[in-house]
Amino acid sequence: MSKKQERIAFVYSRLNALGIDYAEASQLLRIEKTLHRWHELECGTDAGSIERDEATEKPYYRRQWMGMDGKWNDKKYPYPDKEKGALKRLSGIMANHPDLVSYQQGDPRGCALYILSKKDIKEGEHLNCIYSRGLSVCVD
Repeated sequence: MSKKQERIAFVYSRLNALGIDYAEASQLLRIEKTLHRWHELECGTDAGSIERDEATEKPYYRRQWMGMDGKWNDKKYPYPDKEKGALKRLSGIMANHPDLVSYQQGDPRGCALYILSKKDIKEGEHLNCIYSRGLSVCVD
């Protein structure tokens, strides 16, 4: 068994221990990959970045490049809101597990999705400070 296969098995077994079945665990892994890629594109890649329109909140893919004439080109294209769909699927799964809470971590350098048990959160603690106590739902 490879290291990645071991990590996948570990994540599935930990999610199962939290009461999440195989189908939901598979969806959570897919949601994490979608959110992770979305966060990468928000930060920007060599090809472009995702930006939201401030008035409408619609996402756009933005490309900027230097043309052959030495002038900067700037193009924006409508882009499907994959983050919204992923978060909607996540909320549907989490509704089935009222004793669990999810945390979306927006830094693309790490895991994008964590699952925590509500009993592990003490009164007055902020989720953005303790999310790493939970299970990181990623295999890369």
